[in-house]
This record gives sequence, structure tokens and C-alpha cells, in this order.
Amino acid sequence: MQTFQSQPAILVLEDDPNFRRLLKVALSREGHTVYTAADAQEALSLVRQEHSISLVTTDNKMPGMSGLEFLYEVEKLAPRILKVMISSTSEEELKPHLEQPGFLFAFHRKPARISEVIETIRMALSVVERKAQRAG
Repeated sequence: MQTFQSQPAILVLEDDPNFRRLLKVALSREGHTVYTAADAQEALSLVRQEHSISLVTTDNKMPGMSGLEFLYEVEKLAPRILKVMISSTSEEELKPHLEQPGFLFAFHRKPARISEVIETIRMALSVVERKAQRAG
């Protein structure tokens, strides 16, 4: 797959350093600029600073602020950013949030296959690209 410098940036919020690194490597190979954060506060700082971020991935169960709380903050700061959750939290627990139209682009249950997560991110970013083409 050919990659371009203009690929959308992605923020990976994950408290597990091995999974965070794995996602960063896989997404970087796709040609994306990838920002990583180990906690929600660090991730929110990046959302405020890096306006090129088009998509965030997050775990839900993390020390401090949960992934859901983080996503609600992202929604307030930059509603245009697409959100993907990768978590061991059950879909049943997240059901009220998953059913909110437009809030969460996708949910992957851990242990997640990286190839499936990457495909979801490709689909999400194609939505971003189509919106940009229509607007431009």
C-alpha cells in the first residue's frame, strides 16, 4: 500500500505499553503520524495541541480517567475526531454509549486482532476523507 505524508494523524491512548507500541508500529506502517499517550490527561493535552488528529483509539479501563470519560472530553474539545474503543469492557456495559449516534465509530473487544483494528481505522479515515472532499 502506498502511503502519503498527508495521511491523517491518529492518537493512541493505551495504558498497556506493549499494546500501545504495537498499534503505533502498525499505524505508522500505514503512513500515519501516530501520537501515543499512557493516560487520559496526556492524551487530552495532545488533542488540544495537535489539530491534525483525525482519530483516537482508547482503552476504557485505565488508571485515573476512564476511556469513556476521555472520549466525552474529546467530543467537547474536537467533535470532528472519530473515536474507536479497544477494551476488555463488555459491550453490554458500554451499550448506552455505543448506541449514541455518531459518538463512537467502532468498538473492538480485547484481545483484539491488530489487523481488524487497522481495517476499522482505514474505514473510519475513509469517512474523514470523503467529508473533506465534499467540503473542499
